[in-house]
Amino acid sequence: LAVRHRGFPRDYKLYSWVNHLATLIKNESWVSLARDLPWFLSHEAFKVGYLALTDPRVLFKGIVKLIRSLPLLLSERRSLSSTHRIKPVELRRWCTKRALATRDIKL
Repeated sequence: LAVRHRGFPRDYKLYSWVNHLATLIKNESWVSLARDLPWFLSHEAFKVGYLALTDPRVLFKGIVKLIRSLPLLLSERRSLSSTHRIKPVELRRWCTKRALATRDIKL
């Protein structure tokens, strides 16, 4: 994040961070989120620290934007979860097996 976002416009940094969190809130299962919580928290803590040091306005605006959009995100989450055809645990198992299989391929 630090190297890639250096010199980028403020709006780009704002929407990149907010959209990342909004996507997780809207689409990630609670089971997967809880399972990945240590990694997720450390990753997001780094981002928050970086933004606090380099561009606090982006951090403040992003938090406000995310809080304001939370009701809509949770509503979309509820409507999307009713259309899921496979359970999040099955999807995670499939993705994990797939990732492990691709690691074994030697080029």
